[in-house]
Amino acid sequence: MTRISSATATATAVRGAGVLALACAALFVTAAPAPAATNYTCTKPAYRKTSVNYGIYAGQSWEWKALVGTGQSGSSKARVKEIQCLLKYTHKVDPGATDGLWGPRTRAAVVKYQSSARLPADGIVGPQTWRSLRVGGYYVP
Repeated sequence: MTRISSATATATAVRGAGVLALACAALFVTAAPAPAATNYTCTKPAYRKTSVNYGIYAGQSWEWKALVGTGQSGSSKARVKEIQCLLKYTHKVDPGATDGLWGPRTRAAVVKYQSSARLPADGIVGPQTWRSLRVGGYYVP
């Protein structure tokens, strides 16, 4: 018969309890649910005038020049939400959810709007498209 010291028995028991505790904890760990997409509300589009620009504003961003839709840093959530709001409520083109995310539905809505406004239909919102979204009408170079 092998004799086990009390220190060895205690260390083995503590190690065994730790493994048991980890196993029990693993049973109760569940994956966190995916966050739901936030659907922002747009303010009623209204005319806004500053010392430099005037046009329709939907309460998210007063941008006129940034390139949005290129995958670069210009595609901030506020700018994308402004585009989605202007498309949906002013120009009656459905970009999907007003979530501030530049996805395939938003891009398709931009292309559709650009075609109807006789703009280059590239799916990128730049100065020409911003002006058309805000002031309305067709682009005149």
